[in-house]
Amino acid sequence: MITEYSYPQHVFRQGLLTTLQPDLAVIFHTAQTTLDERAAVTDLASPPTFSAKENCRVVSALPRGCRQPEARRRPGAKAAEPRPGPSAPGAVTCGSVLKLLNTRHSVRLHSHEVKYGSGSGQQSVTGVEASDDANSYWRIRGKSDSSCQRGTPVKCGQAIRLTHVNTGKNLHTHHFPSPLSNNQEVSAFGDDGEGDDLDFWIVQCSGTYWEREDAVRFKHVGTEVFLSITGEQYGHPIRGQREVHGMSAANHHNYWKAMEGVFIKPSLDPAKHDEL
Repeated sequence: MITEYSYPQHVFRQGLLTTLQPDLAVIFHTAQTTLDERAAVTDLASPPTFSAKENCRVVSALPRGCRQPEARRRPGAKAAEPRPGPSAPGAVTCGSVLKLLNTRHSVRLHSHEVKYGSGSGQQSVTGVEASDDANSYWRIRGKSDSSCQRGTPVKCGQAIRLTHVNTGKNLHTHHFPSPLSNNQEVSAFGDDGEGDDLDFWIVQCSGTYWEREDAVRFKHVGTEVFLSITGEQYGHPIRGQREVHGMSAANHHNYWKAMEGVFIKPSLDPAKHDEL
């Protein structure tokens, strides 16, 4: 279920609500969303609750107690000109925070403060079945902050970074063998969202933009492998989690779909496109 909200002060970041620009619109895309006296998002690490009477403007449906704000314009003032820009209401956007599901194996891309015991020794990346694990959130960023302004739809063929929300490390791969399948190791690398040139992935999809309902591939810019899962499972200490690795062949093991998360829409004022 997708419901669009405009909140005057808050937007989701790293499991919390952070004060940002007053005219941001945020789409909560969750497995469960209640539209009652209180509008609560139920699929976040620390689920925030909002007052439906005080602080909401619901675009696609109105909770009880909310009313659409009326347009206000001074007498004699001209109506605002529509600003040009990309229009892709169902697209994944820069700055959004989301979970990614591998469609073949039904597990979500995941990371945590557990390092590989072989290979690079960097922070491990795995796949988990649970849909409510807070360590499965990733933020969409460009190769540079200026190349992916908040709320801009991600284009097919665009290079992005996927930054793990809870640890601040970027999805990364390099020429180390993965521990179980001997494919290419995928890790989480960097500090506070800054790593190196091996953090860049090209979004492969069939249309103009990466649509939330579409299965897409992520091809690594530096080594040309695809982000993949083939089903191998780890033992202790991350028993049951799946190995994530890079594969040179494009196949059904490397399709991913956007799932739960917060999808940012553009600010009304282009000058207010501050990065998350």
